[in-house]
Amino acid sequence: EVGLGGRLDSVNIVDPNVSIITNIAIDHTDYLGDTREAIGFEKAGIMRRDTPCICGDQNPPTSLQNHADNIGALLTFANHPYLGKISLQGEHQQHNAALAIEAVNQLQPMLSIDKNQLSIGLEKANILARFQVKTVNNKTIVLDVAHNEAAIKSLAETLKSKKVPTLAIFSALKDKNIKLMINAIESCIDEWLIVPLSVNRAIKIQDLVEKFSLSSKITTCKDMESAIHQALNTQQYQRVVIFGSFHTVADAMKILDKY
Repeated sequence: EVGLGGRLDSVNIVDPNVSIITNIAIDHTDYLGDTREAIGFEKAGIMRRDTPCICGDQNPPTSLQNHADNIGALLTFANHPYLGKISLQGEHQQHNAALAIEAVNQLQPMLSIDKNQLSIGLEKANILARFQVKTVNNKTIVLDVAHNEAAIKSLAETLKSKKVPTLAIFSALKDKNIKLMINAIESCIDEWLIVPLSVNRAIKIQDLVEKFSLSSKITTCKDMESAIHQALNTQQYQRVVIFGSFHTVADAMKILDKY
């Protein structure tokens, strides 16, 4: 997996048998640019001449096709979601499954997997902290590392499929567009517990408070442990969603492992 962008990422020294670009979202703008076209160009750097590249973006920037044409890469788009059974939740995961299927198809006969094995694999596939659901003290805990506007929109759409009063435990890094992240999901959240993160890129709690609208119901907590304790002992909410950063979820998982 490419760590950041594509063109200049260290992983890109490897020549792939097939490249996959899931989608193009606005993130890491200091390094990749602040438009989908600019970011698309950076992602396109993982393409190779005469080598398949599959993209799942439903509205791809033209920079992807332009770069493919310039270097002679074999770019195709997975426009239709996989309609079979998957364990991962969210419509976006059906599109990701379609990408996985196309990648396997492109790798035949090198990767000998038949359709039955593929469907079983997709049905059983699981990813930690991607709408990961745990039950603790009879409460539904959702852990999701969504940390940009696009990912949080997908999280919100999945939450909307089951409307229940929801408490959020949230924090983020200061170089993210936090107001857009909050706006993307605030209609799904009834109350927010915001927590500090112990990393250099973390936003200060007071700065984070200022990202919320005046109508938001927020409480600042001294640390993740106190936030989770409060969430698990409230009678008002049966669903708790923890998101905003990999660091937010990692801190929460350390605490939840004790329950």
